Amino acid sequence: MSIDPPSARWLVRELVGQASARSRTPTDLASVAFEACEHTYRDLARELGAMSAQALVNRAQAQAGLEHPALLLVRLYQHRESGGKVSAIPWSSDCTATAREFESLLEALLALLGRFVGINIVVRLLAPREPEGSTPTEDAR
Repeated sequence: MSIDPPSARWLVRELVGQASARSRTPTDLASVAFEACEHTYRDLARELGAMSAQALVNRAQAQAGLEHPALLLVRLYQHRESGGKVSAIPWSSDCTATAREFESLLEALLALLGRFVGINIVVRLLAPREPEGSTPTEDAR
């Protein structure tokens, strides 16, 4: 019996759920979705290098930007380079629509990465990790 690999859409739901659990304002769907994008970018930059992660984000933005042109304004990697606040899509009055735009960007990014390295590798790259310097819990041993 074979198990189908997870889809990019499923991974988006998981990553947004993790971002919601970390968020101080979990009811602000747009901020949570943006945090999921930024966190995913940071993980990819750490695993693949900043230039590779930036190239993937740029390509995902170009794809998702066809449907959501405001996504072309987002620069996830500026936060890491300049230390300043990340530029975000201008908020619309319907935060759910903006959250969908960020989720669209994240889905395009994960789909691209899945095509390059395989979705199972994507799942491993994005799996939650123990913070550096911490000891594994009893369950993890």
